Amino acid sequence: MEKYDLVVIGSGPGGYVAAIRAAQLGLSVALVERYPALGGTCLNVGCIPSKALLDSSEKYYQARKHFAEEGIAITGLTLHWEKMLARKAAVVKQTVGGVEYLMKKNRIAVFSRAWAVCLGQRSRRRRGAYPLWQAHPDCYGLQAGSAARPAHRQEAPHHLHRSVEPARSA
Repeated sequence: MEKYDLVVIGSGPGGYVAAIRAAQLGLSVALVERYPALGGTCLNVGCIPSKALLDSSEKYYQARKHFAEEGIAITGLTLHWEKMLARKAAVVKQTVGGVEYLMKKNRIAVFSRAWAVCLGQRSRRRRGAYPLWQAHPDCYGLQAGSAARPAHRQEAPHHLHRSVEPARSA
């Protein structure tokens, strides 16, 4: 059975940074993410992909509207939407890969596709939250991100249930 000093819920910018810092301070850390890719909304579908597309769009706009002012003439300028989307996907893949590398480098246990975490004596099974990880009352947990409930309200498969207990000091 795995034992951790800290369980971080959510692998977005707040979660993965907290997990890394805790690991650097000597804690054994588990990071729980409900989606298959690390990075949360920001890295996968929010900030990073949006900014990648905005950057490409801005370059197209500058080429179309303002390059002539600089003495740069472009004929036959076209926008290739599929290539822009491929670049965006490559940027996301590289960024998520960086987070995965940092988890390995800092020896952080990552549990993807998790539904919920139930921590401590005061834990309650909330509507829609199914406890995959039952933590010991001495275990500390940190929830990062924007949602506390699972995306889907169905029971997680039995083979995904795990137990997490805190590491004991020697």
